[in-house]
Amino acid sequence: MFDVSFSELAIVGTVALLVLGPEKLPKVAKAAGEWVGKAQRYVSEVKGQINREIAAGELKNMRETLQNAAQELRSGVQEVERDLSTLENEIVPPLQVDVSADPYHLNEQRPQTMYSWRPRRKKMAHKRYVIPKWYKQMQQPRTKLLSGAARMQRHKH
Repeated sequence: MFDVSFSELAIVGTVALLVLGPEKLPKVAKAAGEWVGKAQRYVSEVKGQINREIAAGELKNMRETLQNAAQELRSGVQEVERDLSTLENEIVPPLQVDVSADPYHLNEQRPQTMYSWRPRRKKMAHKRYVIPKWYKQMQQPRTKLLSGAARMQRHKH
């Protein structure tokens, strides 16, 4: 903030010691430090507000630019859609064909083939992924508990 050298600070400190005395000097130094801290906080707060206002202005300008670009894009898309619809209206009417002039009867319904009545076969693919019953039984929690002797008897050959 201020351009004060060490020698100038030493002179000010010596004069303050002579004028205030050793009893009051620490209290005055503490108060001066608090004032300097408040001043620094105030200056940093003002700087922060200025920076926020500048950033808000930049964001507002950027937002307006993006809105203008989006509007131009919308108008361009609408213009292309209008052009395509006019081209479609110019092209489609000559391509329309009269059904009565169809010599091969392409527009008529085709008769059902002999395969259309057959029932559909079940697909075997889903059976490949079915979990076996014995595995499901082994994974379920046990509802019947066996004692050690009963287990030995069960697995005895």
